[in-house]
Amino acid sequence: MKPLRRWCLTVVMLLPALLPCRAGAASLEDLNQAIATASHERLPLYYLYRSRAYLAMADEGRALDDLHTSLTLRPSTEAYLERGAYFHRRGRLKAAIADYSAALRLNSNSIKAHELRSKAYYDNREYSQAVIDASHVRLADPNSAFARNMIEKCYLQTSPREHIVLQSAVARVMRARAALAKQEARRSSRPSPAPSRKKMAAPQAKQKCGPRRTS
Repeated sequence: MKPLRRWCLTVVMLLPALLPCRAGAASLEDLNQAIATASHERLPLYYLYRSRAYLAMADEGRALDDLHTSLTLRPSTEAYLERGAYFHRRGRLKAAIADYSAALRLNSNSIKAHELRSKAYYDNREYSQAVIDASHVRLADPNSAFARNMIEKCYLQTSPREHIVLQSAVARVMRARAALAKQEARRSSRPSPAPSRKKMAAPQAKQKCGPRRTS
């Protein structure tokens, strides 16, 4: 009995790994139901979730369709990043860069968007742009291994004459960040305006009504 029990336990533990498509189909069925009954406000999120389920099932065509639908209903940083990553894997670097840029327009502080766009620029041999994005990452995290490695790779791929262009690109990022920090410091140091006092209108004297004089 013990070997039989051990064999049954092994089968139960390995069953989810042996049937990935069935598990994916179950979650896909739930998402289909959610999309059919969801409010308009929730639909973009459910289409994004279903695109991930399709990707897990290696159905990239339907995953891309759902990403398009999610972005059409309501653009989001997350959906732009995932569609950009899809284009990047396919070697469509210009489309990937466009989606990463759209994500940054929605959220300029997205470190993930800067990292992904830096990689796409590097693969597209736009090394100065790759360095700019890597510099944004390094400003947010001075100890970022990604930023350090990307900047080093860009310098290795360029000639000493082109290093001047890379250095000026980094300097532009630093100046822009310093100017932004000054603006934020000025805003925080401004005293809050005092509440305006409204002038109270003087009450009008009531006219006394007396008996009219007869001539």
